This record gives sequence, structure tokens and C-alpha cells, in this order.
Amino acid sequence: MTYALNFNREELLSIQIDYAKINFKPEQLSLIKTISKLICEQISIPHLAMRSTAWFALIEW
Repeated sequence: MTYALNFNREELLSIQIDYAKINFKPEQLSLIKTISKLICEQISIPHLAMRSTAWFALIEW
């Protein structure tokens, strides 16, 4: 069985803009890039949108 993920284009653009406004420490940025790279290999989502999503998930954790 195959699934297709479709993301809301406006939401992706919005979250990418949010990501561009964040100032990361080098160790935070490294972690975010690693997480987003792994996820982007599995699903088709822009890297910046995934990085922003990972960041917002991590700050809640």
C-alpha cells in the first residue's frame, strides 16, 4: 500500500518564513539540519519547512 502526503502550500511558505527569522546556536542548527535531512529523505517536503517544524517540535520538548 502506498500513501501520498500533500501539504498546504501556504502553510509551508509561512513556516519557512518563520524559520528564516530564528537565530540558532551552532549546536541547535546542527541538530535541526540532521533531523530534517532524515525526514526529507522519507517524505517530499521542502527542507526549510521541515527544519522549522523540527525546531518548533524541539522547543516544546
